[in-house]
Amino acid sequence: MTAALPSYLENLASLLPDYSVPTYSITPVSGFESFLRSQKNLVSAFLSTKFAKHLTNSVEYYTALRDEHFSTSLGTFIDSALSVEKRSIVLDRVLVILDSTPTLLTDPSDIKQAAITHFQSIVSSPLVHYSSIASFPIRWQRAYIPLSDVSASLYDPVLAPISLQEWSDVISSMPNNKASGPSKISYEMIKHLSGEALDFSLLLANTCLSRGDIPADWREAVRKCVVKVVTNRLSNILADNKILQGGNFAGLPGGSTDVPIKMLDAIIHQQKHDSTDDQELWIVSQDIFKAFDSMDLNMLKLALDRLHIPALLVRFILNLFT
Repeated sequence: MTAALPSYLENLASLLPDYSVPTYSITPVSGFESFLRSQKNLVSAFLSTKFAKHLTNSVEYYTALRDEHFSTSLGTFIDSALSVEKRSIVLDRVLVILDSTPTLLTDPSDIKQAAITHFQSIVSSPLVHYSSIASFPIRWQRAYIPLSDVSASLYDPVLAPISLQEWSDVISSMPNNKASGPSKISYEMIKHLSGEALDFSLLLANTCLSRGDIPADWREAVRKCVVKVVTNRLSNILADNKILQGGNFAGLPGGSTDVPIKMLDAIIHQQKHDSTDDQELWIVSQDIFKAFDSMDLNMLKLALDRLHIPALLVRFILNLFT
């Protein structure tokens, strides 16, 4: 140890500012121990200072990052504020049946495709296919009968030609840093369109609306922009005219989860403070993951017909999924 000590002290000189190697003696032992202890305390103080600075910098960084998420990504902000941890599993092997033979897949791309195929087919097709309201049970006939106080003319603005200003506003509102998909055309590219290129993209969007369809090769690039226009227009009409009542809506302008959350909170508090016995309160919450991916399109069409959605707009919506 005493032989290696000089080189260690030289290393301290390169680490600590304004440090010079002091003179020392290994005798007596008590004096040498005191010298070593002083050098240890010096290094400990230096490390404590560095750690405190690192901690301060980390707090400042993550505070700024949370502020940024509050402005640009509320979902990320809420997850961070609530310390939500997203659990996941990693599949490194999958057993499948290929040509009646059990086969173990280990290649990541094969595993991914097998998982996609499994979850696309795990939800079986409906046992009964309803083609008309008349074939429904009586209870559901009342639920799907067309509304009598809604006029199809309310939806005329949905398929009206898109103006250049509306198209530019929708393009500007699309998020950045999203995967471009098979087309390799990102939102950032579309946002940089100008002149004739922007005019041609608007022409394409309006042609999609007038024909009630989107060309397959353009779906990944332009689809969401056109759908955003339709969504904005349709949402405002449904909300302004109060076409959907009760809990039969989601994500409309002016909507909020505030009311049901407060109701649930009030029920919990009432059970805690007003209950005179030990009766338990059970609350069940069900969230069906990927529920819309397994939606029956025929039932969707009947639901749209119930709201008197024009046939061209119905075709446009259904073509998004076929």
